[in-house]
Amino acid sequence: MEILMDQNKRSLRELLAYAIVGATVTILNFVLYYLLTRCTSLHYELANVAAFIIANIYAFFANKLFVFRSPSLAPHTLLPEALGFAAERALACVLDLLIMFAGVSLLSLPDMPVKAISSLIVIILNYVISKYVIFKRKKEG
Repeated sequence: MEILMDQNKRSLRELLAYAIVGATVTILNFVLYYLLTRCTSLHYELANVAAFIIANIYAFFANKLFVFRSPSLAPHTLLPEALGFAAERALACVLDLLIMFAGVSLLSLPDMPVKAISSLIVIILNYVISKYVIFKRKKEG
């Protein structure tokens, strides 16, 4: 029973940490996207990719260190995590771009609400893949 309670506490802590990190990543992504689309002549799709890349560099280290507590910087640990994270986030970026294109270019919806919907979908996908694939804990014993 005590082991189950400890697992629940760890899961709750992890979910809360992911929510906090995810919120900061999302805010960073939105602010960068907004600045790039409103203060430069950058097309919304390029601004979206640039904001996504910058926000996800931060996301990798924040998730690695604070959410999934994978502190090793040894190449045999860091390299597979970084490559897996980059591959998953590249797919997430493509999904984000497709949603943005469909909403903004095809449906003529305002970009910021479409970005919010896209971000929510991408956040859920990112959590599941990060937890169960990229930063999965090895079974002890």
